[in-house]
Amino acid sequence: MTKEEMLRKSGLTEEEFRELVSKFRSFLNQLNPAQRAAVDRWLPSAARVAASFGPALSVEEFTANLGAAPGSSSTSIAQQGIGLGAPEPCD
Repeated sequence: MTKEEMLRKSGLTEEEFRELVSKFRSFLNQLNPAQRAAVDRWLPSAARVAASFGPALSVEEFTANLGAAPGSSSTSIAQQGIGLGAPEPCD
């Protein structure tokens, strides 16, 4: 499954998706460290995000579509999933 197929399945256009990512990043940047740690714990794993797209998307394909670095943690991959590989990291 390609990134475009992932977007289509999510029901978002590229523009809507970029706006969602921007809003989510803004939210994350307003949190204190304890709040951010809680959100990080509550985000789904990369395997769970990939599974939400159905059997057509493996974790490896999901990770590749995001451009995640090899050896990335499940949490960082899930965060990238929210951004589907948006250029800047969620800090």
